[in-house]
Amino acid sequence: MKRFFQTATLLVSIAAFSQPAVQVVTVNTEDAAAYVAWAQDSAPVFAKINNLPGVIGTCLPGAGAEEEGDAYWWSLAPSHANLFTGSPQDPAVQKETEKVKDIRTVRERDIWSVVKSSEQVLTAGDTYAAWNILIETDSPAAYLAVLNELEAAYHSNGFEDVHIAAYRVNTGDYSGNIMVSSSAPTPDRVGAIIDALEEPWAQESMAQFEGMRKWIRGTTLQCQVHAVNQ
Repeated sequence: MKRFFQTATLLVSIAAFSQPAVQVVTVNTEDAAAYVAWAQDSAPVFAKINNLPGVIGTCLPGAGAEEEGDAYWWSLAPSHANLFTGSPQDPAVQKETEKVKDIRTVRERDIWSVVKSSEQVLTAGDTYAAWNILIETDSPAAYLAVLNELEAAYHSNGFEDVHIAAYRVNTGDYSGNIMVSSSAPTPDRVGAIIDALEEPWAQESMAQFEGMRKWIRGTTLQCQVHAVNQ
């Protein structure tokens, strides 16, 4: 089965960025708690290496992971040029990754473009949950327009804490597809998001997706923001 990463919404204020970019590192580990603890300590170091604005976090899958033991490191930059400034071969990067060489295996590194941003702002240490779906569509602009309508419907019907972001996958087996992430503060709130899709107000938007998308895979995630560099 082809591998891909299901990242959660990057809940940061990125509307001012011309073309925000995300690096996604898919790893596998038998000790997820230790990996996240390492990320908590090392992310601030990574954030300062090039002293560029951005956000770093991790996500652990709940349901829908492609392999047991998957974990995900993500870093958001204001542009692809900023994102490409860093290198895994940087001595400062290698010093930090050396600390987890015995508990993680890096499977993939991918680059995504933010095509629909979230307006919610999170700070280092914040946590959130998400439900992600990877989709294939021949009409990305129309698809994103319907996502905007669905998000507005959520906000008008008691789900002001729900946010939808979308990313275009630029590398790997799923290049050109769209990752859609619906996020909320807690896992049970994500469950409420899914329940609400059966409501008449949500069905109006959902009906517009018919014939517009092919659903490839879905997953749920628990995520944490480890570092914010402004």
